[in-house]
Amino acid sequence: MNARTPTGELTLQDRRAIRRAAKRRKKRLWWFAAPVGILVVFLVAFAIDAGLTSGRTARNVEVAGVDVGNLDDADLDEAMVAIESDFSRRAVEIRLPESTMSTNAADVGLRVDVAATVDAVNEVGSGFIVTRPFGWLGRFFSPAAVDLRFAAADLADAPALRELEASITADPVEPSVDLVDGELVLVAGQPGRGIAPQTILDQLPAAAAAGATPIVVDAEPSPIEPTVSDGDVQAAIDEWNAMTAAGLTISVGSEATSQFGAGELRSWLTLSVDGTEIIAAPDAVAIRAMLDERFADVGDLGAPGDITIVDGAPVAEPGEPGTKCCTAEAPDQIFEAIETGAGAVRLELETVDRGDDYLAELGIVELVGEFTTNHDCCQSRVTNIQRLGEIIRGQIVMPGDQFSVNEFVGPRTTEKGFVGGGVIYQGVFKSDIGGGISQFITTFFNAVFFAGLDYDTYQSHSIYISRYPRGREATISYPAPDFAIVNTSEYPVLIWSTWTDTSITVELYSTKHIEVTQTGQVDEAAGACTRVTTFRERVYPDGEVVEDSVFALYQPSEGIGCDGRPTVPPTPAPPPAATPEPEPTPPPEETPPPEPEPTLPPEPPPPEPPPPEPPPPEPPPPA
Repeated sequence: MNARTPTGELTLQDRRAIRRAAKRRKKRLWWFAAPVGILVVFLVAFAIDAGLTSGRTARNVEVAGVDVGNLDDADLDEAMVAIESDFSRRAVEIRLPESTMSTNAADVGLRVDVAATVDAVNEVGSGFIVTRPFGWLGRFFSPAAVDLRFAAADLADAPALRELEASITADPVEPSVDLVDGELVLVAGQPGRGIAPQTILDQLPAAAAAGATPIVVDAEPSPIEPTVSDGDVQAAIDEWNAMTAAGLTISVGSEATSQFGAGELRSWLTLSVDGTEIIAAPDAVAIRAMLDERFADVGDLGAPGDITIVDGAPVAEPGEPGTKCCTAEAPDQIFEAIETGAGAVRLELETVDRGDDYLAELGIVELVGEFTTNHDCCQSRVTNIQRLGEIIRGQIVMPGDQFSVNEFVGPRTTEKGFVGGGVIYQGVFKSDIGGGISQFITTFFNAVFFAGLDYDTYQSHSIYISRYPRGREATISYPAPDFAIVNTSEYPVLIWSTWTDTSITVELYSTKHIEVTQTGQVDEAAGACTRVTTFRERVYPDGEVVEDSVFALYQPSEGIGCDGRPTVPPTPAPPPAATPEPEPTPPPEETPPPEPEPTLPPEPPPPEPPPPEPPPPEPPPPA
């Protein structure tokens, strides 16, 4: 108890002690109240800021170094679009053992998952309620960094990886077979190599999250082995060498038989790989080529029907079917005979229809050369010109074949419809059956010239006739001189002739693939004659240029040869008739025998009529 005075009052000492005790109590209360107060202030500040930032991102948050704190949804989306765009240009290096591909994030399919990244930003500051204020306070000293989230990569969105795969990948070479000196031998397979783009895609997010620039991924190509082994193919080769060792006898219908050796049979084998299976099959193209060569003369070509020219192209009516070696089943029949060890096989002839598309199938589809010459109407020679055109029209000259007018037409006779007409024999104008057909030959000659075909045999007129192109013409007689051409093109050629009362035209139809130009003409003396050389240039589709020439040799005049002498020697005068000896006078007593009728000397042959006048000159038609 406190001491008191007699009056009941506290002593001074007691009052001082009481004051000291009160001060101590106040001091203790302050040390307790101060932290509580600070905490209250801190919590109040956090609460006020939380209220102010409600519906916005937490303060002091960064994504890829960009401050995205205290943003509403629209502002955050805008900021993320900018971040995504910037990231798409981030440098990326894919390092291979022998090279490095430099590209960017967009081209390797590395994409920012904006939605997931936004969700992560919004999660900042939304943890356990007790810890939120302290996280809020900590972000004032160190901003919260949110890592980018990445979308699942798709190879379809990675052009750089597809390019890398294409540049690195080398397919394996499967073991195969070759023919060496008639034996099937193994060609060993070779491994390829490749790279797995998906493996690179899977590494990219972690490499990007590391934050380094450029983003680096290491890749290692791996070998790709052939699907079948050398040993399996060698076993198939050994089997086929054994099966073909004895060769094969092939017969076609009842017309031809030929023996094919082991090397030929082995050249018809193909080996292919389907998965892990080795498949042996006939090389149908090689078999057909060999059969066509060996049995080229077997069968009958048949004949097209009537041919007409429609809109500038020849059209054939269905004609007589032909036959040839062999049916489409031939390769499989041969292969079966080899596999079964039959030793022989008989193939059937194939029927070849000559339908309305026959000419198109041959390649006879367009005009490749033509020429026209003119003549007077209604002369006998015109009958011969048109008759020869009628006989030859519609003939087809196959590639590599020769067409001879004399061999095809034969002698010109009245039985064949020819009549008398003007001719040149021994450099002199005369008349004979078939005269005038040289105009058809000259027209034919020029059509061949501009079609780019070749000549086998030709001879010019010995006397120049002005209706023909000078130096570019030909004559004919039987059996010589002949006119023959060779089809050196790769397509058949149809000969087609038409005429009017005053002209003859020869057209050649095929597939046009040669451009022809007459490049010049030169006259040279050849004794008393003149040799005219005409030059031609042919340009082929591959750019090859072939130059050649034709020539004509003209006498100086009718009946005078190149040596200046007459082409027809003069006819010697007949010897004088012998004077008959006088008969003896019979004795008078004898009756003389009757006198024989006087024998008259043979009458001389009638004089040869003068040669017909040559037709009036006409200007040559344009070439």
